[in-house]
Amino acid sequence: MKIQKIIFLLLFFSIGVFGQSSFQFISDKDKIKIPFQFINNLIFVPIQVNGVELTFLLDTGVEETILFSLLDKDQVEFNNVEKIKLKGLGNAEFIEGLKSSKNKIVVTPTFFDPSHTIYIILNEDINISSGVGIPVNGIMGYGFFKDYPMEIDYVNHYITVYKHKSKAVIKKYKKFKKYPIILENNKPYIETKFAIDTTFIEAKLLIDLGNSDAVWLFQNKLKSFELPEPNFSDFLGQGFSGPIFGKRAKLAKFSLGEFVFENPIVAFPDSLSTQSVKLVKNRVGSIGAEILKRFTLFIDYRNSEIAIRKNRNFSVPFNYNMSGLEIHHIGLKWIPEKIQFNKSQLIQSTESVGFYYKFVLKPIYVISNVREDSPAAECGLKKEDIIVSINKKEAHLLSLQEINNLLKSEEGKLIKMEVQRGSQFLNFSFVLKSIL
Repeated sequence: MKIQKIIFLLLFFSIGVFGQSSFQFISDKDKIKIPFQFINNLIFVPIQVNGVELTFLLDTGVEETILFSLLDKDQVEFNNVEKIKLKGLGNAEFIEGLKSSKNKIVVTPTFFDPSHTIYIILNEDINISSGVGIPVNGIMGYGFFKDYPMEIDYVNHYITVYKHKSKAVIKKYKKFKKYPIILENNKPYIETKFAIDTTFIEAKLLIDLGNSDAVWLFQNKLKSFELPEPNFSDFLGQGFSGPIFGKRAKLAKFSLGEFVFENPIVAFPDSLSTQSVKLVKNRVGSIGAEILKRFTLFIDYRNSEIAIRKNRNFSVPFNYNMSGLEIHHIGLKWIPEKIQFNKSQLIQSTESVGFYYKFVLKPIYVISNVREDSPAAECGLKKEDIIVSINKKEAHLLSLQEINNLLKSEEGKLIKMEVQRGSQFLNFSFVLKSIL
C-alpha cells in the first residue's frame, strides 16, 4: 500500500504486534564493504526499502528503524500497518506514527533483511534533511548492528561487515584496543571517565553514533555536580519530540579506555528535553561522534565489545560553531551557469569562443536560529534571513558542511555575509569569538 493510503486503511484493520527479524549475510566472502556519506559527524547510507532507494542515518542510539520525510518518495509500499505513539528526546511528550512489518531492506545484494519492521513518523516537522543539506528519509538503529561485527572507517568513509570468527575480523582485531560494552534495551553503553578539574568521575554513557557532539551529560544524574565555567546556552539539536536546548562548556579531560582527550566540548541538555525519556540505570549521558570519529571503530553486539584504534583525526582540536548561527537548507532554486564553448562546437559562429547559459538547481540556505549575545546576533543578523553570500562567495556554491566548517574554523576569523531580508539585500560582518 502507498504511504498516503495507510491512515484510511487503519480504520478497518486491527493489526497485531510483530517482532524484529535479522539481516542476512549471503556471500562467499568474509566481509562486505558499505560506503557512506559523512556529514556533520554523522553517517548516511543508501538503503532500499521495498525496492525504493532511500537515505538513512545510522544511529546506535535508536532501537528501531524509523522513517520520515517521505513526501517525495510516496511510491514506497508498506505492509501490515498499525497506528502507534512514539516518544523521544525533546520537549513534547508523544508523536503519532505507524508500525509496518515484513518489509524488505537491502543494503547490498549480499546484505539484506527480508522481513524488517519499520516505524513511520507522520509529523512533517520531523525533518533532519534541512540540517545536513542532503535528503534524509530515516534512521536505522539496532537492527542494522545486532547480527555481525562491523568496522567503521571514519577516514575512508566505509563500513565493513564481517562474518563471525572469520580470518579477516580476527586479523583486524589484533591491532585494536578492546573494551566491554553493555547492551540494554538494544542500545550499547560503555564505562568512561571525565574530569571537570583534576578529579576523574566515572560515567556510564550511551555510545551514540547519531549524536554529532563529543559528549552529552545529564546534570541531574550527576551527584554534587557543578556546571563548568564558562558556559553558554545553546540549541543542541532536534529530537523526535521537539527541539533540544541546554548548555555547552568544556571538560578538563575525557577518558575512553586508555585514550585521554584534553578540553573536549560537552553539552548539558536541559531537564525539559529529557523528562519524558526513561533512562537506563546509572546512565549519565552519551558519547557522540565528535569523539568516535577519532578512531577506527569495531562494534560487536553479539560479543558485547567494541575495539578502537586512533586515526588521523585523533588530535584535531575540539571546536564549535562560534558564530551563534544555526543554518538550514530549505530547498533549491534555479541558477544560471555560464558555459564556454569553442567555434568548432557550433555549425555557424562569427566568434572563435562564446558562451551560453544553462540553468541548474542550487541550494537555498536560511538562518534558522541566532544565539543570544553571539557575534552574529550583535552584528544584526536575524532568524529567517536568506544567505546570499559568505566571504564574497555565493552561498549556493557551498555545501552546508562547508558553511558549518567555516563557522567553527578559528577564533578571530572575519565572516562577511550578504543576506536577503524580505525585499532587502543587507551586508553584515562579524568575527568568530570563543566563549569557552
